[in-house]
Amino acid sequence: MGINKEISVSVLMTAYNAENYVKEAIQSILEQTYSDFEFVIINDGSTDKTLEIIQSFDDKRIRIINEGKFGYYKAKRRLIEEAKGKYIAIMDADDISDKNRFEAEVDFLDKNSSFGLVGTNAIWIDKDNKPFGEGFNFGYSPEELKCRLLFHNCFVHTSVLIRKSILDANHLNYKELAGEDFDMWIQIAKHSKIYNIPKPMLRYRIHQGNMIHSNWYKLDDGLFNIIKEQLFYYFQSKITNDDVEAHYSLINFNRMNQLDELPNVYEWLKKIINLNNEFKVYNPIALKKVLSERMTKKLMRMSANSFMLTIYLIKCFNLLGFKNIFFNINRSIYIVFLSMFRIKIKNV
Repeated sequence: MGINKEISVSVLMTAYNAENYVKEAIQSILEQTYSDFEFVIINDGSTDKTLEIIQSFDDKRIRIINEGKFGYYKAKRRLIEEAKGKYIAIMDADDISDKNRFEAEVDFLDKNSSFGLVGTNAIWIDKDNKPFGEGFNFGYSPEELKCRLLFHNCFVHTSVLIRKSILDANHLNYKELAGEDFDMWIQIAKHSKIYNIPKPMLRYRIHQGNMIHSNWYKLDDGLFNIIKEQLFYYFQSKITNDDVEAHYSLINFNRMNQLDELPNVYEWLKKIINLNNEFKVYNPIALKKVLSERMTKKLMRMSANSFMLTIYLIKCFNLLGFKNIFFNINRSIYIVFLSMFRIKIKNV
């Protein structure tokens, strides 16, 4: 009697009216140098030739689910439930994976059992496959990545490989909320280490109909709740709603954007550092580095310029360390310049 070999990777893709790009996306998966995978594709009620294109591939690794319209969230949740592999790879119907992506990611997770998530950097491409812009570059240390999840998504969704046992053990799946992928990385990071391979191994297509990174903040309400849940999870009853508001103002810089609100934001910086010393959630050096970046960005975006900005920059020198503020030296000089220039104008 034969022994069923465990599938190494389950590649998951949803496709809706993707006839212009889905063929190239599928080909980039089938041409991977690492070939031990199943490829589960949901045709999410497409009305164009998407299904026909998917069915044109004669590859036993492809498994098509064609059961009408699921909708965005239900399709993603269904795919997680269908996955049989040791690892889960995410792919979109309009992106292109580097042929060595799976080989690099599987090798990393095989050699690092304490990690539950690995992603890669990505190049932006347009509708004609032409690269442009700065792309997604998230080559931070595992310690810094965890800190950055306090503020922003630092994984390219369709570049990741997930250790499925982490999802199974903690009953994790995508939630039906804005920023569901960001939330998933946060949940995984509660139970394992996370990492990004500092190399672009995905071509991420930006075109009319998908969301570029600059629109991320439009998911404001959903992201606020994701951040709030994360803070309460790690720091429990020590967190207040005012703390969450102050923290979120370091994400959405339009919040608490008046000079008289700066003291509250600064007090939150002190509090989260002290809480981290107590609960030991984050690497303290990495946390201060990320906090310094967020605070200098906020000071640059204040609605008014005055010498108070320089005063708070100096306060941050003392709280977060000169090295971290110096790392943001261009922003720091800009803040001092604005402060001095404002005073000069007032004296004219």
